[in-house]
Amino acid sequence: TALTQPDTNVIRQAEASIKPMLKDPRCVAALLDIVGNPAAQNAGVRQIGAILLRKRISSHYSKFDAGTQAQVKAKLLEILQTESERSVRKGIIGVVGILTKTELATWPELFTFIGQATQHESADAREIGFLLLEEMSEVLGTAMETDEEQCKSMAPQINSLLERGLADNDAKVSAASVRAAGSLLSFLAETPQMDLYFKGLLSGVISVADRLKGVSEDAVGVTLDVLYDLTLSGCSSVMDNIEPVLAWTLSVLTTNDLEINLRDSAALVIAQLCEIRGKTVCKIPNAVHNIMAALYVIIESTPESAAGALFENNPMWLEELQNDDTNTGAAGEDDNFGETSIISCAQGTLDMMAISLPTKVVWPIVMQQTTQRIQSTNVDARKSAIACLGVAAEGCKDEILKGNILDEVVKCTLSAAADPELKVREVACFTLGQLAEHCQPNILRYSSAILPVVFQLLDDRQTTVQVTSCYVLEQFCERLEPKDIRQFLDVLVKKLASMLESSQRRSIQEMSVAALSAVAVASEEEFTPYIAHVQHLLMTLIALPIVGDQESSSTGGIMGQNSLRGRALECMGHIAIAVGKDAFAPYFTPVMTSAAQGLASDDTDLHEFAYALFANLAKVMQADFAPCLPELVPHLLKVVESQEGALELKEAEGAAQAQFSGLDDSDDDDEDGNGAGNYVVNVRTAMLDAKKGAITALGEISRYTGPQFTPYTTQTLTTLCTLLNTDADNNMSYIYSNTMLRSEVAEALSGMIMPAVATLGGDIEWTKGEANPAMTKPPLTPQIQEVSQMCLQALIVILKEDMDSAVVGKSCESMQAILELLGPASLAPVANECLEAVHSLLSGKAPCQESFERALLGEDGNGDGDDDLDDDLDEHESYMVHVMDLVGAMGRILGSSFAQYLPQYLPAICRWGKPSKPAEDRAMTMGILGELAQEIDAASLSPHVESVFYPAIQAGLADEDGNVQRNAAFLTGVTCETLGDAMSPQYMQLLQLLSPMFALPVTVSEDVAPIVDNAAAAVARMITTCPSAVPLEQVLPTFLSVLPLKDDMTENETVYGCLLTLLGSNNAVLAAQKAELLRVFQAAVADENVQENVKAQLSSALASLQN
Repeated sequence: TALTQPDTNVIRQAEASIKPMLKDPRCVAALLDIVGNPAAQNAGVRQIGAILLRKRISSHYSKFDAGTQAQVKAKLLEILQTESERSVRKGIIGVVGILTKTELATWPELFTFIGQATQHESADAREIGFLLLEEMSEVLGTAMETDEEQCKSMAPQINSLLERGLADNDAKVSAASVRAAGSLLSFLAETPQMDLYFKGLLSGVISVADRLKGVSEDAVGVTLDVLYDLTLSGCSSVMDNIEPVLAWTLSVLTTNDLEINLRDSAALVIAQLCEIRGKTVCKIPNAVHNIMAALYVIIESTPESAAGALFENNPMWLEELQNDDTNTGAAGEDDNFGETSIISCAQGTLDMMAISLPTKVVWPIVMQQTTQRIQSTNVDARKSAIACLGVAAEGCKDEILKGNILDEVVKCTLSAAADPELKVREVACFTLGQLAEHCQPNILRYSSAILPVVFQLLDDRQTTVQVTSCYVLEQFCERLEPKDIRQFLDVLVKKLASMLESSQRRSIQEMSVAALSAVAVASEEEFTPYIAHVQHLLMTLIALPIVGDQESSSTGGIMGQNSLRGRALECMGHIAIAVGKDAFAPYFTPVMTSAAQGLASDDTDLHEFAYALFANLAKVMQADFAPCLPELVPHLLKVVESQEGALELKEAEGAAQAQFSGLDDSDDDDEDGNGAGNYVVNVRTAMLDAKKGAITALGEISRYTGPQFTPYTTQTLTTLCTLLNTDADNNMSYIYSNTMLRSEVAEALSGMIMPAVATLGGDIEWTKGEANPAMTKPPLTPQIQEVSQMCLQALIVILKEDMDSAVVGKSCESMQAILELLGPASLAPVANECLEAVHSLLSGKAPCQESFERALLGEDGNGDGDDDLDDDLDEHESYMVHVMDLVGAMGRILGSSFAQYLPQYLPAICRWGKPSKPAEDRAMTMGILGELAQEIDAASLSPHVESVFYPAIQAGLADEDGNVQRNAAFLTGVTCETLGDAMSPQYMQLLQLLSPMFALPVTVSEDVAPIVDNAAAAVARMITTCPSAVPLEQVLPTFLSVLPLKDDMTENETVYGCLLTLLGSNNAVLAAQKAELLRVFQAAVADENVQENVKAQLSSALASLQN
């Protein structure tokens, strides 16, 4: 009875007394007597007896003879049959579950008992039957998964039992059957047994859970968990019922009376279905519209703030908001602000839908729902309109950037930023930040309109508005050029410095520092006059005392101090990048000292900030950073090699299991002595972030510190490649690693060759197609060859084996950097492997593309049955841009030697340019065909003109998308340039196809200018290559009318070189256009974006023309 007392000390004393007794096998009989004697023991004592029995039964049962074991099993069933207390019954059910792990096949009486119980007239008895099935779900699932014959006999019986329970009229029985069915379905989710025997249960589970929504939230929660598991597994039971699944989960999400955790789980299921089965969701009539409309309504009907995204993961900021008297009407009046809220659920779901579903489906609904609310007199309707616009910005950026849509979005958001209601101003700030982050570079043209509005918002009395305004500045300014920010620089720096100096709120201080970082990056050397004052403020912050874990948790007043110190350190690194080595040199030592102090603490956030600083300072200080290497590199390698947090003790399952943990048998009955069964992989996010930072630092340090890093190259490479090793069985390094780390390793590898390259002076000249390393200038050293091959081999393995497309994309970038630096000699030893791996990606057959195949095809591999709609809903995969860029790099490196691979490569490339593919893919295809045409010779190109290049040109020039037209124009010009006179018979048709581009109104949209520029460059190449095939009388006036070039300055030499050539040959047609020619040349000479060598040639020509 001592264990039932509400006194921890009494319980501990009782545990100490009982524990030796529990090591004796005879304790099982004693505990069974206690549990099975309601006349002598109260329910509390019997329940504790059942808990202790569950903890100890497994260590003693195997030591009993067969007769004793039979008696134990019989006694357990007897207790279940007679026990009146539900808590005691549940305890014994747990004991039965433990025994079934070894006794399932030898305990037929148990199945007889369950069958009788589930048909008993007593609801309590029927519930026991289904509680037993729930407890046994893992054992039953394992048996059916591993023994086909047993599955054939067992599955129909279990299915029949569960169907009977789901049809039961008693609420607690049907709830128990939902939990039992749910546990089994979740366990079998990824097995063939799920669809073979149990797929019909799901509709019954959903039906019962819907009926129990107001009675048993536990049943609703279990059902949502099952749906989540089944959705992830891709089994057909969810797909066959996807319409009712979506309808039911949406009903849970929109039921205000349900607990927030249930509504959040429903939101996760919806988001997961959209991510994994987006095409199928889009095919359901009105499904996407109904879900999104409901999300708008949720945000509108909830009075709380919708701008908490910046605050949700920062406890200190939330505490400030709750104590902030200035935040009236939003966060300051919301007692639950910062907790998981229904608004954050709705916004998260909308975000996932916008990212996962085709923008052509999502964006019109966003516009419709936003337009309906933006002029409403209801403040929460306006809040919902602008908040959802911001949330959808990332996923819908491609649609927003088309035509004049961004104009309307910015205008609408700036208007909301002036709204008298705080809730609307908050979300307007958030939306401006989202637009600044995701709509680059187009958003920059609105800087003169946006920045003054943000300046005003910085003076808002509401903390949330001030903080979010700093976020806008951070996202906006870090992408500006010095010329763009120059007029605002002085007021920006002074305002942010003033906020940092005067405010005591951590949120405002941190975001002011972040915004200052972005301003410094944007202004570059023009930030130098401000460094003295700003660094004075920052040096105070980086010297703040470091708060230990215990202090952080016990002293709210200094919570977040470490974060502020880290942010200031980060800002110093960005200032160093901006102002350069000489201006930053006086601050190098104290900043490094502060970073080292952070590394000595146990705060992984400070470690992460320090590693980011090292990466930036290595880039700035270069050779002067080298004295830090002997201490710093070993530390970074130790962090990368560490598996801290990878294996952690398995947590107990359930509250009952957690009770009396001092009486567990794990400390004295682990027969193999290693406790292997008590550990699970449990990756700590904070440690992963620190490891990622260490990898980044190693990559940048090796890239910029020169030959001094050479002694560390081999060890660093070996350590980094360990994270990519997938060969070893149960390789913990790979298990512990994740996408983030592997992607960072892939990027760092391209920096590993730089120390060896620096020994040659850093510049290497190579000849296209020349694979002899001795023929480069200077010759590649053995060390360069060895290191480059190690890096390339590791990157090729990623291309061939990694399942994550983002990692593959980063690897392609890294390979491209190495190959373009070292040339053909670096590619030759791995050419076959590399070309094969890249071809596999182009063909859609690489491992990383398997995850996309399931989303594109039905479970039978034949698709969803609507090919036209499938093609229409195809989404661009951004990693393929890097794959195509790598192909282009190989073309530049190999030149005409690449021709032997064209018969295999061209069909694989062209599959991405089909009319059914997204515009981004079609544009990408035109671009790579153009690069290849530019790099190989006429003899290599000619065999493929009629079958590939000319049809691609025709399709691309006639395409409705501007970027496709632009790249097709480039392809046209370089193909004509390479083939020479052989292409002249097609000139008239090509000119007709190019003609509409010259009529595009450049002033309407910035997207038009690059199309016109590339069309002009194509015509210039055609004239230069074969002037006799071009009707200059008709072409030149139109050609000159679109000059000078407005956007694509890389084509200046092509375009003006054509005109200068005609001028030099005294072409009569051009001479007749002298006035236009003077206008074009004068404008080009005055354009700061035109290259100086081109200006010099044009100036000389102008002098001749004007004489």
